[in-house]
Amino acid sequence: MHTFAKSLINQYRLSPVHILLVSPGTMKTNFFARIGVETAGMPRFVMGDPRRVAQAILSRLKSRPNGHLIPGLIPKFMYLTNRVLPPSIAMGLWRVFRNLIRIVVR
Repeated sequence: MHTFAKSLINQYRLSPVHILLVSPGTMKTNFFARIGVETAGMPRFVMGDPRRVAQAILSRLKSRPNGHLIPGLIPKFMYLTNRVLPPSIAMGLWRVFRNLIRIVVR
């Protein structure tokens, strides 16, 4: 998605069209309940607040309408690890992180 958004930004840079790629991460919505996944044990800092993300989007559109918005520390960390590390190492790192979260929550 990142490369696709960058190509659209370049393609429409001289037009009034703006392209903003948003990578919000995991959100506190009813999505997980609908698919039967329990989120009660997840710490609050892992789940993003949709209202805060919407505010960040509106704010960003007013200041710099083109580019990539990653609201929150956890989504930024996820994005960076996935961009910098090989997939097998990134997935291993996220498994360790997930297990640490489970230990902290208990």
